[in-house]
Amino acid sequence: MAKGPKISRSMRSNNVYMFDGRALKRWGLKESNLPPGSVILNRQATFWESYKWYVVGGISLILLEAFLIFALLVQRVRRQNAETTLAITNDRFRTAIEAGRFVGWDLNVKAGQNHWFGDLPAMFGIPSETYSADVDEFS
Repeated sequence: MAKGPKISRSMRSNNVYMFDGRALKRWGLKESNLPPGSVILNRQATFWESYKWYVVGGISLILLEAFLIFALLVQRVRRQNAETTLAITNDRFRTAIEAGRFVGWDLNVKAGQNHWFGDLPAMFGIPSETYSADVDEFS
């Protein structure tokens, strides 16, 4: 008595259902309605599948630019606040010099110039309220 191959209940078929993606689209069939484990050939890639890295890169670039613009605006506000504070300080300094009848000077080392201001006629006998000279002349 010849015996054939033993077939157990745990064996499965090697057959796989294959479908053409273009035909599914043409006939309006959904992939979710196909049998489980089906293979779809000639599937057309979706926009996200085709351009995912371009979209992610573009959004990242836009976010980076927005962050840089925000940082520049913050820096601009800080600079304007510093300029306002400096202008107020300079006005107070000049008012103190004029009220106390003192003399002050600004020294620009790079240019080799200094600028005198205040009560120059009373202190040094200079006829004007301001005077510009070389650094050597101050010494």
